[in-house]
Amino acid sequence: MRATALAAILVLAGCDNFRENVTPENWKAMEVAEPPAPALEGRGVPISTVAVAAGTGPVVYAGDLVRLRYLRTVVNADKTEHPQRGEEAWVWTGREPDPNTDLWGQFGTPELRMALLGRRVGAKFELRVSGKYHSVTVPRYGIAGPKSPSKGRNEYIGQYAALEPVHLAGGEFAYGQPSWSLVEIVAACPADFFTRWARMRQWGFVGNLFGSAWDTSRSGDLKWTSIEAKCPAPDGEVRFMLGPIYWTEQPVVPGMLMAWEASYRSARPKGSFPDDYAFVTINGRTLPTQP
Repeated sequence: MRATALAAILVLAGCDNFRENVTPENWKAMEVAEPPAPALEGRGVPISTVAVAAGTGPVVYAGDLVRLRYLRTVVNADKTEHPQRGEEAWVWTGREPDPNTDLWGQFGTPELRMALLGRRVGAKFELRVSGKYHSVTVPRYGIAGPKSPSKGRNEYIGQYAALEPVHLAGGEFAYGQPSWSLVEIVAACPADFFTRWARMRQWGFVGNLFGSAWDTSRSGDLKWTSIEAKCPAPDGEVRFMLGPIYWTEQPVVPGMLMAWEASYRSARPKGSFPDDYAFVTINGRTLPTQP
């Protein structure tokens, strides 16, 4: 009898998420055609811009998705300048929910996003940082992955290679010299911003070995963001997505999800829900994702 009971416990301990489910809500559009919120006091980046060409195309407005081309130049310790390879990035000029928190992803240095407003497509300008220990970064594709908070945890599913922010300009740091970029506005498209929520629930006995403290019944909220725009050729319809994102106030909270990414991929496999894994789509072409 004792052996049977022990076997039952071991089976349950191996079940982990014996039951799990998640059903995302429909995407909801947000009214965010406002300029980006300025950085909190003490967190702003002192930038300077010098116009090189005025541009003759459409004007950039708040809420636009802007495609930039930039040539970054690094200044060495001997003051010689070394241009890097030219790159492109997509930057959104709207106001995200909960600014200055990164809870919905990173959208780029606010000072640069605001500096794009009112300029025309085709405009070129030099972008520099006018102080030490600051840098200008933007997403490569509209939304970059959220930063890890100093407290709590912030995990997400996404195209990690595409969700790393890129560096356009910076002041002098202890570990490096200044850099600056020649920036060109290649295109600007009115965009829509969407959010989505889901509640994930798990149930399964966990042995709580080695000091772990997983509850048998667990739940948590997941969230997504996406930006969609219809852009001039050759870009066409553009969509960038991040998520799901799982955030908790502390590293360990009662009833927190366990192995939630595995639960999500099990409940909504890519073969059945391909749109859940299309993080970067431009003109019908989706950037390949990791397995």
